[in-house]
Amino acid sequence: MKHTLLAVVILALCATAVSRAAADDPATSVSFSDGAIATGYDHCGEADLCAKIKYRDGDSLLFFSEGAALGQPYVVHVVRTRQKQTLFEYSRRLENVGTSLTLDHGLVRLMAYLNKDGTLRFTFVPTTAR
Repeated sequence: MKHTLLAVVILALCATAVSRAAADDPATSVSFSDGAIATGYDHCGEADLCAKIKYRDGDSLLFFSEGAALGQPYVVHVVRTRQKQTLFEYSRRLENVGTSLTLDHGLVRLMAYLNKDGTLRFTFVPTTAR
């Protein structure tokens, strides 16, 4: 009985920690016009997945942080995958963190912001363009 009660308490504490972490670092998802789902992440550090677009056919477009050297802009590495194969990849400098990338024929913007702790926040935002 004591072990069961201890297990219940531990599970409750873990669930509370997970829900607090989710509240502190919520992922934002937006649907594209073709049904793709775009998700951005907060507190993205070097080599972390910062954002992803999951297409209906299983392809993904992934955005990773490469960090920033002292006095240099942040670099984002973009990778397009199909199943377990890389179709293409490239890197882009974020000259101004607080900038956006327009996607889905102007219907969605990917916003990148610099947090006070030096990590990045990526958010997908629907636009009013039509």
